[in-house]
Amino acid sequence: MTDAFTGRISFFKVISGVLKTDACVQNYARRESESLPHLYIMQGRKPVEVQALHAGDLGAALKLRVTLTGDTLGEKGQEIYLDPVTMPEPATTYAIEPRSRADEDKLAPACTS
Repeated sequence: MTDAFTGRISFFKVISGVLKTDACVQNYARRESESLPHLYIMQGRKPVEVQALHAGDLGAALKLRVTLTGDTLGEKGQEIYLDPVTMPEPATTYAIEPRSRADEDKLAPACTS
């Protein structure tokens, strides 16, 4: 998800253990470390900061450097590989064409969020 003020928000599920604020985790797919200085839970579109997330919790982090959809994060040296999520084929596609330049300027932010 992208927010105009905070930038890119990444969502994740804690599979086991406890994830605490200021954690440094390893991205197993990219073989790089990620810093999680702040952890959030979402209440609608609003992120609410929390100090820790436990197994089963759904969390969010802002501005992750290298992590993309489907990547697995965890402790260095404790690699766990989960099967990638298969994305379904789209059922329909649409093309949107603005009528004027002003409409194009209004449409661009809506398409990126």
